[in-house]
Amino acid sequence: MSTFKDNEFDLCLTDPPYNVDLGYDVHEDNLSYEKYKTWCSSWFTELKRISDFILITPGRSNIKMWYEIEEPKDMLLWVIKNGMTRNHLYGFLCWEPILAYGVPTNKKQGKKELYEASLTNQKHVGTHPCPKPLKLFTELVKTFTNEGDNVLDCFMGSGTTLYACQDLRRNCVGVELSEKYCDIIKHRCFHRRFLDRSVGYEFMIVEVKV
Repeated sequence: MSTFKDNEFDLCLTDPPYNVDLGYDVHEDNLSYEKYKTWCSSWFTELKRISDFILITPGRSNIKMWYEIEEPKDMLLWVIKNGMTRNHLYGFLCWEPILAYGVPTNKKQGKKELYEASLTNQKHVGTHPCPKPLKLFTELVKTFTNEGDNVLDCFMGSGTTLYACQDLRRNCVGVELSEKYCDIIKHRCFHRRFLDRSVGYEFMIVEVKV
C-alpha cells in the first residue's frame, strides 16, 4: 500500500483475518498474539495515511488488541439475527464490532450505530471461508460515502466491497494476495453490466516482497 498517495481514499472498508486459524488460501491465520498485533499495526499505519475514514470488522476476540493499537473514534455494531456461533457464556453470538477511525466525507446527521444483516449462503463467493454479507457492506458504503468517492478494501477476499461500490456508483480499489480469490472477484464482479452506465475495470498483478 506504500504506492498509494496520502489521503487518496475517502473510505477504507475492510475485513482482515481474525487470527482464529481459518483455512485461508495463502494467509497464515494462527500467529502469536504479538506477531498478529504487529502485523495489524503495520498495515493500519498505512491505512491512516491513505484513507480519511476507516471501518474495520476485527472480530470480537480482537477488540482489546485494537484498542491497544489505537482507540477508535467509535464502535458500531453489526447485529446478526441468525447468529449460530457459540459465545463463552453458552449462548449465541448475535453481534460483531465495526471499528471506526477518522472522519467520513458524508457528514450528514442521523447515522446509526446498529447495522442488521443476517448470515446467508452467498452465491459466487467460491471457497472463501468468511465472506461478509453484501447487505452489511452496502449499507456501510452508502452511509459513510457519497457517489463518486474512492473506496479501498485492502483485504478484498471475495469482492463484496467492490460489488457494493458498483451498485452505489463509488470507485473502488481492492488489494488481494490470493490468486484464487482474485479469480473469484473477477468472476463475481468484472462481468456485471448496468443499463444506466458503463463500468470500467483494471486488474494489476504486483510483486509482493515478503
